[in-house]
Amino acid sequence: MLSICMSKMNTLVLFICVLYLPSLTSFLLDDKTPSSYNQLTDKHYIAVMDALHDEKMARQRLEMAVTQLHRQLLDKTENLTDLLTKCARRLEFESKMEIQRVENETEYQIQNLTRRNEELQEMYFELRQNHSQLQGEYEQLQNDLTIMKNDSVLMRKTINDLEPLKIVDALQHIKGLQMDTQTLKGNVNVLSMTQIARGQDFLALYNDTLSFKLNFTKYIEKQSRIFNETMVQILHKFQTENSTINHIEETTSQTITGLRTYLDEKVYNTSLKTFNEISSLNYEINSMKLRYLTDSRKVAITCCATASTVNRNTILKFANEKYSTGPIDINRFKTTGIFRCELAGLYIIALTVMTNHEGRVYVRRNGYTLIGVYVAPIEYGNYHTGSGFVTIYLGTGDYVTVVADLQLHIYGHFEESCLTIVKID
Repeated sequence: MLSICMSKMNTLVLFICVLYLPSLTSFLLDDKTPSSYNQLTDKHYIAVMDALHDEKMARQRLEMAVTQLHRQLLDKTENLTDLLTKCARRLEFESKMEIQRVENETEYQIQNLTRRNEELQEMYFELRQNHSQLQGEYEQLQNDLTIMKNDSVLMRKTINDLEPLKIVDALQHIKGLQMDTQTLKGNVNVLSMTQIARGQDFLALYNDTLSFKLNFTKYIEKQSRIFNETMVQILHKFQTENSTINHIEETTSQTITGLRTYLDEKVYNTSLKTFNEISSLNYEINSMKLRYLTDSRKVAITCCATASTVNRNTILKFANEKYSTGPIDINRFKTTGIFRCELAGLYIIALTVMTNHEGRVYVRRNGYTLIGVYVAPIEYGNYHTGSGFVTIYLGTGDYVTVVADLQLHIYGHFEESCLTIVKID
């Protein structure tokens, strides 16, 4: 749009120049010969300049308006893109949630049906077992009944054979046999009634099984119908949402292409910035590691003694800690006066002792003297300081002590008697 407006403005300026070109040419060629028509004056030039100025101002206003419209268009496009993206995400999320809900419900129903089917199968298996057991008992009762009938026939035959004998004992025996026969008949009748009752129970169980099968079949058909209807509804809703999503995708495809280009450039710039930040962090981490390694190899301690009297061949204790760093057992040093080296290297040992009379102390490593510090006051009773320094290599496990050679009255009110041990490599 801006290029079209610019071309129209250029055409207008060219037309004005062509219109006034003959007069300008005649004016420049002969300034004394006045033209009989279309005479040019200063007013004409001023009018032309005003027109050109107005055209320039109008073009600037037009450019500003076009720029503002372009910015508004970009803002609207970005807002539309964000809105479409949010709508697509929301539709996708809702579709996924609905599908997940239906899948969960379907899975739950299938699990219930499966569990119910298993229970029915177990009940059917138990019924079959009961039926088999009842059938076996029925056959056993039939066999018992047959045996009893045979025994009864045999007893009747025996009785008939004994009737001609007319013997009292035989008659009594026959009466006993008759009573036994009656008893057996009663037992047979009881067994028959029991068998009939069991048959009726089995028939009732069988009818219950048939009814249960019928109800189960109806329940399966009902659940299948509900499941099919639910799946049809889900598919219809999914197709509707899919068509809506396809329409949105077709509408926003060009915008997404532009956004991809923008995002690629943004990702590249962000990746480059992230790479630079990571490089800077790696440099800082390496510097911190180097400082940590350097600090971990530092060993230094400065402690001062308190005012006390130390006997001969006694280790001086420096319990007032001023500074310490590195692997040092500071509590042991303050209580025992023994410095144990944990990190081998070159050390410098400095000792200062203040006393009011003549005294001498030794700095020892592993019990062997390194240096001696002698204090000789100018006048007895006045305090004077003696100092000594030594550089020595200490290995891991070596220990350093300060031992008094003579009895000392250490002046320690203002930290004048101190020991410093520093690792220098």
